[in-house]
Formats: sequence, structure tokens, C-alpha cells
Amino acid sequence: MVLYGIVTDPSAGASRVTFGPISWIFQPTAGGSPVVVSGVLTNINDQFCYVLSVPCETQIAGLPVSTGALMLASSPTTYNCSQVTIQGIPATFSQAGQTNLTLIATDRGRIQEIDLRVSLNSSGLLPDSWQLQYFGHLGVDPFADPDQDGMNNYEEYRAGTNPLDPNSRFQILQVRPNLSGAFIDWSSTTGKLYTVQRSTSLLSGFSDLQNHIPSTAPTNTFHDTGSAGGALFFYRIQVE
Repeated sequence: MVLYGIVTDPSAGASRVTFGPISWIFQPTAGGSPVVVSGVLTNINDQFCYVLSVPCETQIAGLPVSTGALMLASSPTTYNCSQVTIQGIPATFSQAGQTNLTLIATDRGRIQEIDLRVSLNSSGLLPDSWQLQYFGHLGVDPFADPDQDGMNNYEEYRAGTNPLDPNSRFQILQVRPNLSGAFIDWSSTTGKLYTVQRSTSLLSGFSDLQNHIPSTAPTNTFHDTGSAGGALFFYRIQVE
């Protein structure tokens, strides 16, 4: 069975959540061991935030269903699937009626959309889970720079870097001129999307050159074929 959907954060203007771990518990309502399925949020064609493959197994008379799989039987089996966390924070369902999942043998290959909501920013700009992960407490100043690397805590959170490590920072590493077009290298972190911007003059501003570039952590490289022949440009990388 495949579950997919949108994850929004009401505490951040209902913006989509496209990074971090998602963990889902499927508890049989009739009793038995729960099935836990985990994955990572991402940006899927600017439409959805996750796709999870949930193991299912058709019941065979006299044989137990494998550990870690939902049971597909001739009679309906219901699972409470209300326990789902994103970045360790409990999420809620956009449609409350989807918190219970009933499966039968004909549900093999089932595909279902389940949209979720999670408030990651209950204490301000920085998600609670992020503050606890790095600082062990809430109330962290988003504009402080404890590792003094020139990026404040909010910028470190957006970039996916460690706010306590001065060597962990989001930056362009080098621009390598080439007759086929310049190569731009920058430091990247897993689960992020980037936009490369270019300008002919710092006074004229930047325009997008390429959007939605997925991370190839720890380093990303973009080849600007539009600069072939030795044309000179300024470059800027943004975290989406």
C-alpha cells in the first residue's frame, strides 16, 4: 500500500513541510503488535510532501502474517493510524475520519492520499524539535550566532547546518571557469532544494537560473552552460 500527501504547518502560515523524518504507527484495533513505517519528507513536483510504502501481506490460512506488515484478509482488519510524528512532533489529520484504516484482501496495491498538519514553530521561528536537538532547551534566540560563523540560528535552521559548529555552514565553495560554462560548487545538506541565481552586475540584481535542484550532500555542483565562451557572471545560491 502506498500513502502520500501534503504536510502543512499552521504555525508557519500553512506552509508546506518538505524536510525531516516522518514516522507512522499502525496499531491493530483488535489487538496485536503495531507496525511502524518511517520515511523522509521531500518536495514532490511542488504538489506533495511524502510517499510512504506500507508493507502489506495477504493472510494465508494457518500461517501468521510477517512481522512488520499489515494484514490483508477476507474479513476487514482495522488499524488505528492516528499516531504519526514529523520531526518528532505529533501531527494531526486534515480529515479526521482517516485516523482509522480498514483493509481487506482486495486492498493489495492500494494508493491513498492522507494530508497532515503539524505545528513545528510553536515557540517562534525555530521548530521546537530543532532547538531541543542542538541546544537541549526551548527559547533559543533565532538571531544569535553561537558558533560565530556569520550565520544566525534561523539561517542555520533554514540551511540544515549545525548552529554550534563553525565548520558547518552554507556557502559557495568555488566557481570554476570553463569554456563550456562555469561550474558552481556549494555546500549542501540532505533533504534540501536549491535555486541558482545569476547576475551580470551586483547593481542590477539576481534572476533565477535553475530552481528545485535536489541536494547531493555534502556538495552540490551546477554547470552554467549559458556562460560558455568565458562570459563573466555573479552567482548566488538560495535554499528553497
